[in-house]
Amino acid sequence: MGVRKKKKYRPNKFAIVIITLITVGLVYAMAVQTTELQKRLESYEARINSLNQQIAEGTLTMEELEEYREYMKTTSFIEEIARKVLGLVEPGDIVIIPGD
Repeated sequence: MGVRKKKKYRPNKFAIVIITLITVGLVYAMAVQTTELQKRLESYEARINSLNQQIAEGTLTMEELEEYREYMKTTSFIEEIARKVLGLVEPGDIVIIPGD
């Protein structure tokens, strides 16, 4: 019985190069995709900010309209319209008519 010699382990250089290239390719693909996702995220955040601003402006307009609606229920508003639109005056008011 002979003693077997152990084969010395020698890595396959071709396989190592292929594995390295595949790994580098995957890392590159992930970097590109990460950049694209970051751009999309920034775009979405800008859109969210724009929509939030529109909501704030709409809320402010709604509040102003609600205040005006409440004002329209008052006698002050009715008197203002009667004077400006209809040309009515209260008793005791002095009416000045501009001459030609």
